This record gives sequence, structure tokens and C-alpha cells, in this order.
Amino acid sequence: MSFRVCQRVMVAIFTLLVMLCFVRVSQSFAQCQVVIKKNVKVPWTVYKKGETRNSGWFMFTDTPRSNGRLIIQYSENSGQEINLFGEYGKNWVKITNTVDKESWEADADNCRGNTLIGHIIRDGRVEFDFAMTTTPDTSVVPLPLDVPFPQVKDLPIKELPVTGTVENGRYHDSRTVVNYSESPRPCKGRPDEKCYLFGQYAVYVEPDGGGNEVIKVYNNLNPVIPHHVFRDAGSFYGMSRDKLFLRSKTTDDMYILEVFDAHSKRSIHKVAASEPIGIVSRDYVAYYTEKERVDNITVCPNKREAFEAKKDGLNVVKEIEVKFNMVDMSVTPTGVFRCAGRY
Repeated sequence: MSFRVCQRVMVAIFTLLVMLCFVRVSQSFAQCQVVIKKNVKVPWTVYKKGETRNSGWFMFTDTPRSNGRLIIQYSENSGQEINLFGEYGKNWVKITNTVDKESWEADADNCRGNTLIGHIIRDGRVEFDFAMTTTPDTSVVPLPLDVPFPQVKDLPIKELPVTGTVENGRYHDSRTVVNYSESPRPCKGRPDEKCYLFGQYAVYVEPDGGGNEVIKVYNNLNPVIPHHVFRDAGSFYGMSRDKLFLRSKTTDDMYILEVFDAHSKRSIHKVAASEPIGIVSRDYVAYYTEKERVDNITVCPNKREAFEAKKDGLNVVKEIEVKFNMVDMSVTPTGVFRCAGRY
């Protein structure tokens, strides 16, 4: 075979390969028809070795967050909505759940029609697979950029649903709890136990004889084996969706408030806090915390109480009101402060 003929054969083979690659890439892009629209629910399903584990929907927004944009997730298993953050584009998504320390990632490499297939990654390992189908769904009103935060003591009822929450921070059996905690339904425990039945969890509480309580948390889907047991952690202080509150006393007026994520079994916030303590707009809990000592009580907005405390020989301290975001774990001062007496 002459060199010219060989050259022509090589050119023909190369041209054929290029055409095949082009056709294959074109078919791949033609197959991927994923369209993510703002404020439209996008169904998803989670799998583990081919077995369906959970389902729900995402709603993608353009509301800015510290590490991306706000993405709302609804889970059929929990029946709850949570706020996540992430980014998305044509044929790809990356969503981060900081509470569970996982990311949902998918791109056009795994795309079939209007469905993206991706992975849920924890600690660098693929734990689950998921499919996200961008079938158009009912549009919903986008969330506001900022949730208004009134003072806890002046919290208007319209900020929270009245049904299902408790006002004035007490359960039916006079147990003090975080104001606007979820209202429990009646349930039965042993004679020395108190039982509180919530939408997703049941909590059984009994004294341990040392000033604390043994707190047993059961997932309502598995009422036989405790989901988590607290010992030497203080007292049960209420619940809001999957957030459980604990309290332990330090002085006459100060307590340690701990916020616990019941789903992930992790403590997400622990701080010295004083009343009033209340839940604001579902995702926030607000409280007063000590800032610094005050020598000149004329700066106090509540001068009469500060004067009485100083006259009684107490130290006068400045307390500021802060809000803790139970979704992204940020702490933000509200600008409200007061003075209080301390030994």
C-alpha cells in the first residue's frame, strides 16, 4: 500500500471517529432536558442499592445565603421543610446540608431526559443515590429575603401558627418550656414518667435523683427502640419540629440552654441564657445572654430595676437579646438590651 493511500485511509478513520464522537455528544445533550425553574417544586427520590429510602421536593430560589442560594427541601419521611443552600445551573445542581454534613451533587454526565441522577456524599463517600425530575409543578410564592425579628416579649401571635404551639412557655402539666414550643398530645408512660407526644417524636421524661432528668426520645416510626437517650444533660425544655431544647440551672436567674437536633442526634447550640426565651418564625430561637458589667446604670433602659439591684448589693450586668438560626447555626444580636442584677 502506497503512502498516499495509507494517508487517505488514516484521514478517513479519523474523520469517522470525530463524527461518531460528535453524534454521541449531541445525543447526550439532546437526551438531557433538565430545566430548573425558580420557586417551582422539583420532585426527588433517594435510593440505596436500588431500594427507595425517601422522597420529597426541592424548591430553588434566588434568595442569597452565605454560601450560595436558598434551597427549600421537603421530606416525605419527616413531613417537614428545611432550608438548605447551594447552587444550580443548566443540567447540574450542588446542594449542601450542613446539619447532616452532606452534599447532593448531580451533573449532565448522569442525565436522562428531564431527570438528573446524582449522589449524596458524606465525608467524601457516596452514601446514597438520588434522582431529581424537573417536571413542572405548582409555582409558590418566594420567601422574603429577611425574616422580621420582633422582641420575644412583644412577639405577635401572627408570626407563628397558634395551633400546635404553646403560649406563655408552659405545657399542660405546668412544665416550663421555650415559648412557642410544639404543643404535645397526651400519651402514657410508666407511673414515674411524663410523656409528650409530638408530630415526629415522643419524649419520655423521668427524674434521675441527681437534679437532672433521663430523657428518652423515640421516633414515632419506631416506638420500640429509643432514637436517643439523654443522661446528665439537664431537663427537657420543649420541642419544635426536630429541634429539642434542654435546660440546666447555673444560678438563680441564669440557665444553660442547649438546642439539640433530634434527627442527626447532635447538639447544635449551647449557651448561658435567661428568660424570656422564645421561638420566632419557626427557624429562630431568641434569648437574652450576658454581655458585660455595667458601672453607670444611667445607660440602662430599665433604670428602676438596675437601681434596685445595685441597692441590694448585686452586680449590674448588660444582657443583650440574640437570635439563633436553627438551620444555618448563625447567631445574630437583635439590638435590644437590658440590665440585670447578678450575685
